[in-house]
Amino acid sequence: MTCDTVTGCVAEDSTFAVMLRLQVDGVNATQSVLSAITWKAWDEQNTGTVHASGALTVSSVVFDTLQTDGRWTADSTGYNFRHDITQATFTDPGRYVIEYTVTMTGGNSFIAGPVAVNVQGRLTDGE
Repeated sequence: MTCDTVTGCVAEDSTFAVMLRLQVDGVNATQSVLSAITWKAWDEQNTGTVHASGALTVSSVVFDTLQTDGRWTADSTGYNFRHDITQATFTDPGRYVIEYTVTMTGGNSFIAGPVAVNVQGRLTDGE
C-alpha cells in the first residue's frame, strides 16, 4: 500500500494551518457525514510519546464546499478541512507527524494523513 504524506515546514513557535481534502467513498466529505475528528502529533524521533493531541469541532474545521483561497497551492480543486494549529503546539525544532482520526456519523472511522511538519529553529537576537 502506498500512502502519500503531506509535508510542510514552519518556524518553531509559529501558527500554521493543515489543509486537506477529506473524502468518503470518493465523495468530498461534508459536515453532515462526520461526527468527530481527533488528532495526535508525535515527534518522529520519539513515536512512543504523543507530543500534542485534541478533539476538533467538525463545524469549525470542515467546509461543505471546497475552498480555494490563496493558502491552498496543491491544485485548483481546493480543500474542505483546515486545522489551525497554535504557536504553542510546536515550540522545539524537529520533525513531527500528525494523524487525524475522522469518525463518520454511522460510527466508522478512518485516518487522514499522515501530515509531516518540519519545525525549524529560529535565529534570534537574544530575546
